Amino acid sequence: MVLRRQKAAGQGNSLAAGFEGGSSVASFMIDPSCDKNGEPYSQYMKRRWGGDGWVSGLKRSASPDGVKFGNWETWPHTFLAHRLLTYTLENYGWEKQHSLKEKLFLQLYEEGLNISDPKVLMEAAKEVKIDESAAEKAVTACLDDDLGKKTMSEDYLAKSKLKIKGVPYFIMPGDVKFSGAQPAKVLRELLQDISSSLSDKVEEERGDSSSEHKGSTDESSSGQKN
Repeated sequence: MVLRRQKAAGQGNSLAAGFEGGSSVASFMIDPSCDKNGEPYSQYMKRRWGGDGWVSGLKRSASPDGVKFGNWETWPHTFLAHRLLTYTLENYGWEKQHSLKEKLFLQLYEEGLNISDPKVLMEAAKEVKIDESAAEKAVTACLDDDLGKKTMSEDYLAKSKLKIKGVPYFIMPGDVKFSGAQPAKVLRELLQDISSSLSDKVEEERGDSSSEHKGSTDESSSGQKN
């Protein structure tokens, strides 16, 4: 999904900057009941769904983007990963958060690593140049500190308030919401529509403001003549 987002936004124009500027990631744990250390891929798939037949469709969909899911060995518990992503957004910004997210996806799906493991998370943090001592605190399991509370609060909001059932799920400007790993072409067209709508709204607000200012000036001029 990272690659499709980049393709959709990467047109070398203001649309790209506008999309990227607001593109941050919030916590959503697909299965918080998963073993905190993660579970072997085949074992988890069989236990939860009776097998991994649905993954074949996922692989076909992702293949044009060069994503193979070639070495997916673990179904991870993602609480610590989300803590690290939240910390990164708050302290380094959205660009660094996306770099970290992409690295975590590579570790999990292509490198056969278990991102439930703090050591694996530390390696990802090191690669994208996040301060080591700060990252170590971020990947320490704790529900009661501010980072833990925010991570769990985002997960609760997504599931209980926004009624999100799965990811990826997008909340765009103008309160546009949609789910699923959409093709880059679909994302690009949607972003163009949103950009156009927002531009029209800005122009409309400018027109209203200009009219109000002109009316105020006319009233002032009239008062001076009297």
